[in-house]
Amino acid sequence: MPWVFAVPLLVRLAESAPANEATVAAPRIIMSYGPPLKHRIYLTDWDENLRLLVAVKEPAGEKTVDLDRPRINVALFWNDLAWRRFPGDSAALNGDSAALNRLKPENGQGARFLPAHGGLPPVFDYYSAGSQPGLRRIAPWGLAILSAHGIRTRLN
Repeated sequence: MPWVFAVPLLVRLAESAPANEATVAAPRIIMSYGPPLKHRIYLTDWDENLRLLVAVKEPAGEKTVDLDRPRINVALFWNDLAWRRFPGDSAALNGDSAALNRLKPENGQGARFLPAHGGLPPVFDYYSAGSQPGLRRIAPWGLAILSAHGIRTRLN
């Protein structure tokens, strides 16, 4: 089964499994890139990535759709032995790791983060998630993870 179709299932499994078993369901690297970011931002801690994906689960509804809304591109890189050498502490990377910067977004699972804008809440878009694509609300702890990495959760 391609990973693109497995994300919703893996997130559901992660919610019900013990933490040490659920970590395999998290992407190894989450890359945020493109405007309005000045540089790529990488999340490389599996436990943190799992918490972020679990925070992204409730459907957002059609009222959150706005074609002119600012967005940040996201690429999810699932488990691969080639990525194990990267530090588990993404704060240590500071966005300047030459190896990480060679990652191509098109080689990851595509998604996007839409920060809060005007009266619209922040949402995550699994537009490549296959069986359950679409906009998802983000729980407060998920927004805190993004903020801790310098990803603004509101743009006006």
